[in-house]
Amino acid sequence: PSAAQKIFIVANSYGGHCAVDAVQTYFEELKDRLMAIEFAASTHSIDFVKSNRLKIWIRENCRNWLMSDLPIGEEILDARFGCICLSANCEYNEYVTTSVIDYVFDFFVKNLTMPDIYHEAMDDDEYDENILENLDKAQKIFAGDSLVNDVQDKIQFGDYTDCPIYPLSEKGSGSGSGWD
Repeated sequence: PSAAQKIFIVANSYGGHCAVDAVQTYFEELKDRLMAIEFAASTHSIDFVKSNRLKIWIRENCRNWLMSDLPIGEEILDARFGCICLSANCEYNEYVTTSVIDYVFDFFVKNLTMPDIYHEAMDDDEYDENILENLDKAQKIFAGDSLVNDVQDKIQFGDYTDCPIYPLSEKGSGSGSGWD
């Protein structure tokens, strides 16, 4: 094993799947040293993660930047990845990483300098149960309604305001944000 104590990963496209697979395989060795993963147009899926603890870790420590015409940094609703998804405000997957690289390293710096903000809830068992319940609920909503077709498509859905992991914002009525 490496002597590195604070590890950050940037994973692009299929590299996201590979990163999740590696973390899943070596989670016990990495959990105290791996600080965060930033995905760019990742192809990983939370459905392939076996450990509930790792699902929670991904939700708390990872973000996925996606091709979108939404403003850069705006959250995109997509339960497939198990983490926060953000718009890269670009029209080609090939441009995602270069569009967001400054945001990626800002996230790493904040995670490194203020780790309590990102890791304080990790030891709370009640929090763990709520996150898992909400992840399952969000995935069932999308799987049951066949709403998730492609990362590039805007998601249109009815009133799922009872899903706290992905709350509707005030932008949801006619703004073109994909929440309509």
